[in-house]
Amino acid sequence: LLLVYFLGERFLAHRLTKDLEHYKTELSERTNALKTQLGIFAHEQNVAISRIDAQQAEAIHLIYGRIRDIINPISKITAGVPIVSGTHEQSIKFYFEHAEKAHIACGLLANTMADLAIYFDNDTYKKMTEFVQTTMNASAIYLQPLRKNIAEGVDTLELIEIAENGRSTLNNSFEKDITQKVKHLTRLFRNQQHHASVRYSRYCSFRVG
Repeated sequence: LLLVYFLGERFLAHRLTKDLEHYKTELSERTNALKTQLGIFAHEQNVAISRIDAQQAEAIHLIYGRIRDIINPISKITAGVPIVSGTHEQSIKFYFEHAEKAHIACGLLANTMADLAIYFDNDTYKKMTEFVQTTMNASAIYLQPLRKNIAEGVDTLELIEIAENGRSTLNNSFEKDITQKVKHLTRLFRNQQHHASVRYSRYCSFRVG
């Protein structure tokens, strides 16, 4: 009886050990399979995020270019006519052409923003909208009297006076409002690019790991 009992105990212990080893092997296989699935999912998510970041970077680059297309002609107007010994006709042409460029650029920026709205958060889009409204209004206020008086054939000296008076108002808006809005948008864009760079670094680390 003791021998049977002993052998029975040995058999049970052996069977239990084999069952535990089988369970450990099966658990390890399932764990590895789950890790693989999670790794594939994480990789797919990182790839998707990386693509979105790249698209957003391109959108920011395009929007910033449109902003510069507005700022450049406005800044030239506010700086004054850089023509040495130029005629009044040349001065009027200079002011008028740059005012038209700025106003057209405002419309292009508004259209570009609408096309790329999905890549910007609400706060950034709101700030861009405020910038467009401000610059479009400022350029229109400067441009409209010039358009009207040029169309009516007003004397060149009077046109110069209108352009210079408008330049003072435009310069005031440029220094106190427009420039500040550009600086704020630039900070927002840089922050978004920084966060994108951090995510990309993590993605590269994950791939190496």
